[in-house]
Amino acid sequence: MTQDTARLATERFAVWRHLIMLVGNTLMAILWMVFNSTFTLRTAAGGFLFVAVVLTIYRRSYLRWLARIFLYTGYLTWQIAASCIEVAVNILTGKRHRQALVAYELRADTDIETLLLASSITLTPGTIAVDSRFRPDGRRLLYVHLLDGRDPEQFRLQTRRGFERRIMQLARE
Repeated sequence: MTQDTARLATERFAVWRHLIMLVGNTLMAILWMVFNSTFTLRTAAGGFLFVAVVLTIYRRSYLRWLARIFLYTGYLTWQIAASCIEVAVNILTGKRHRQALVAYELRADTDIETLLLASSITLTPGTIAVDSRFRPDGRRLLYVHLLDGRDPEQFRLQTRRGFERRIMQLARE
């Protein structure tokens, strides 16, 4: 087993461990509401936070990972809203688009990172992930259709600094 293969296996295990802990956290928060006989958002949030603190004692990185999940969700929501407004303005003003198909070289190594990035790009209006391929040197390429493809380099830079950086932080915690 090479060093890269071992690192990828460890990262995959870490992602699944955190996801299992998140599901466990949610289930225990539901149990918290059952034991308190109160089914309100306040009780659910309190139970979720209590269980998160307990799980953080068990696994120190869990709370940091959970915070990154919420930050990523907020970032994705913001990007979707901003893109919706941009696309709506372009349509209402009758602006002509210069569409483009862009090859984006991924820094992401794992399938889960590629899946999250492709899904995030596709959820954002004006962009859609079309295909993912391996180059001969083993690096992944993600082909993305841009509604406004006047500046593909800006798209690459924004994706690398925005979505991909945050996804890699989540997956490699």
